[in-house]
Amino acid sequence: MKVTKAAIDRFEQALPLEKRRISIELLWDAMAKALPEQITGDSRQTLHALIAGIELRGFSLPKSKKLFDYTAQPPLPKWVQRPEKANDDKKIFFEPKTHLWARELTFLAEGRRLPNYQQWQMLDNWLKSG
Repeated sequence: MKVTKAAIDRFEQALPLEKRRISIELLWDAMAKALPEQITGDSRQTLHALIAGIELRGFSLPKSKKLFDYTAQPPLPKWVQRPEKANDDKKIFFEPKTHLWARELTFLAEGRRLPNYQQWQMLDNWLKSG
């Protein structure tokens, strides 16, 4: 089964950010959140295709066959692991809860993490400068 790049993007974004190793239960939850229309009789094939998609993006699967579920086809890993991030990658995300925002942007403090934080900071600085 093929899945689109957009579907893989939505699936990856639905994965919990705080976990490096993501269990099969959380993978099912992420698929249900990201692609509720795919929860059908062939959802196992869809999840397998999504896992293959994120594997191409650097996620790793267990090396041991014992760590796969073979109760149905296709076999699914019991977990996937996020790629290790370099120190530079850690700078990509900004923790909005710890930043003192301009009054117009205080809603951003409710978010977990923001990509492209430089753009938000530029807007914040512009609003603060009057």
